[in-house]
Amino acid sequence: MTKLTGESAISQALGARQKASVVIGVPGSIGWHPVFIDDGYRRTVQSYIISLLQRLRQHQQANAEWHAHVALLGHYLLRLPEHDWFLTDSRGDLLRFVVEQLAHAVDELSRLPTMALHGGVAGVGWVIAHLSTTINAADVELSLEELDTFLSQAVCEESWDGHFDLISGLLGLAAYFFERPSFEGSRNSLTAILNHLDRMAEPRENGLFWPTPIGCYPRGVGESQHLRRTDLGVAHGLPGVVGILCQLVAMGIDPPRSHRLFRGALDGLLTSRSADDPLLGFPYQAEDRCLSRPARLAWCYGDLGIAGVLAAGADRLADQRLAEEAQRLASTAAMRESLASGILDAGLCHGAAGVAHLFNRLYQRSGDVRLQEAAVRYYLYALEFLSAGHGNHRFDPTAAAGEPWVEDDSFLGGAIGIALALLTACFPISPDWDRLLLVS
Repeated sequence: MTKLTGESAISQALGARQKASVVIGVPGSIGWHPVFIDDGYRRTVQSYIISLLQRLRQHQQANAEWHAHVALLGHYLLRLPEHDWFLTDSRGDLLRFVVEQLAHAVDELSRLPTMALHGGVAGVGWVIAHLSTTINAADVELSLEELDTFLSQAVCEESWDGHFDLISGLLGLAAYFFERPSFEGSRNSLTAILNHLDRMAEPRENGLFWPTPIGCYPRGVGESQHLRRTDLGVAHGLPGVVGILCQLVAMGIDPPRSHRLFRGALDGLLTSRSADDPLLGFPYQAEDRCLSRPARLAWCYGDLGIAGVLAAGADRLADQRLAEEAQRLASTAAMRESLASGILDAGLCHGAAGVAHLFNRLYQRSGDVRLQEAAVRYYLYALEFLSAGHGNHRFDPTAAAGEPWVEDDSFLGGAIGIALALLTACFPISPDWDRLLLVS
C-alpha cells in the first residue's frame, strides 16, 4: 500500500491546528473535536459509510450481535448535526432502520451461545440499553428486565467457574450492569462480581494478579506450559480488571474492598512493564517482563489500550497519578513507528482505526498535539486499507486457501467498528460506544 502517513499528509488532514481546552483527570472537562479537518479525507470517510450502510441493508441473515451493532452505528449516525448530514437516507428512514435492526437482534437473541459482552447476550443487551435515549423499549417489544434477571442470577451464584475477562467473562457482565443503572439489582450484581474477583485474585510481592483460569487459554495453547500466567491485555487480562475495579470504586460498591482490590491490581499492573527498560512498555503476559519484547500497538494488548483504561480511570476518580501514567504510556506509544506497530488491518481491536481512536480519545482528554498527530497518522493508515479494498475485511493469517483477508462487518474486527472510529474523527460526536472497550 502507498503510505500516506508523512508530515504533509498529517498537516493536510489536520487543517488549522486545534487547541483543546481540556485538563487530564478532571471529570466533566472532556469535549469532542474532529481531528479530520480536510474536506477530501472527510469525503472519503462519508463515501465509505454510505457504501457500508447500503451493503448492510442487503444482509438478510445474521446473528443478534450483528444486528445490534448495525443499530449502534445507525444510532451514532443519527447524532450527526443537521449541517453535517451527508447520508442519502432521511433521519426518519435511518431511525426506522435502527429500530428494525434492534427488533431482529431481539428475535435472534436466544440463539447466541454465551452470556458474553462480546459475542453473547450481554453485548446485545448493552447496545439496547445504550440506545435507550433514541429507541423506546416498546419499539422493539423488549423489556430488558428479563435479561437483567438472567444475568444477575448467573453472577450471584456462589462460585464462578468461567473466565473473568472483558470479552467473555465477569468483567464484560460488569460492563453490562454499569450500562443498566435503572435495574434495581445492578448494585447487588456488581457486588457479586466483586466477590468473585476477590476470590480469584492472587497476591504477589508486587501487587494483586488475576492469572488466566484453567480451561480458558486460547485454543491450541497448552495449559501446562502457561499455568498461572497473567494476561496483560485489556481484552483478556489484568488491565480490564483495573478498569472495572476503578468503576466499582467510583460507584461506591463495597468501598473498603473495592478500593483495596483496585490499588492492588493497579500496583500489579504498573510493576509488570519491561524490567529492562520501562520505555519498552508492557509485554503480553506479566511473567514475560524480562523478555524485552513489548506487545503490539492495539486496544486488546499493549501500552495504548492500557493508557486508555488508565485515562478513563483518572477521569472517574480525579486521580492525577493515573492521568500521569496514562499520559506517559500514550506519549511513548506515539513515538513508535507505524511499521513497528504490528498493525495488519484497520479494525478496532488491533488495527489502525482502533489505534487511531485511542490516540484521539487520549488527545481529547489531554490536548497534547503529539497524540493528535499520532491519531491522524493512524486514521490515514486506516484509510490506506480502505483504498486497498480492505474496509470490510480483517487480516487472518490462519485463513484457509492462503487468502488472509476475511470479510468482516463486526464491531471489534470489522467494518462497523472502523466506521464508528472514522465517524468520530470527522464530526463532533462523543464516542460513548467505547465504554464497550473500557476507555470512557
